[in-house]
Amino acid sequence: MLKSDSTLQDIDFKFPLQHSAGSLAILLLTPASLDPCNRQDTLYRLKRLAQHSDGGSRRIAVAYLLSDAPFASASGKSSLNGLVVLEIIMLESLPAIMPTIPIADASCLLSSIQDYISNLQDMPDPRASPAPLHGI
Repeated sequence: MLKSDSTLQDIDFKFPLQHSAGSLAILLLTPASLDPCNRQDTLYRLKRLAQHSDGGSRRIAVAYLLSDAPFASASGKSSLNGLVVLEIIMLESLPAIMPTIPIADASCLLSSIQDYISNLQDMPDPRASPAPLHGI
């Protein structure tokens, strides 16, 4: 994998946030990203994504596809082992764990990200002053 200083090569998706002038940068990972032969590249990409965040207008998240292949079973269940491994890698290697969006299968990618963005927009800005209490 070629490593570049270009921010656009360090993220997979960038979505504008309607509630602010900011954006959401997303790194898409799969179970194959966590294979021992790919972990160093994945860790590099996670660290680059963490640098992309400024804690304010630029937000970051990791979208994790729970399965590399479409579900082969009628239950449609996938293993969460990879998700746990990803969380451990972030906990051990990064200054802070990044938000992770679990994606059941590729067909749910966009809708899962849209749901995540909607929830972000519903959350109050942590930098805003709290509303005054009345009647105390």
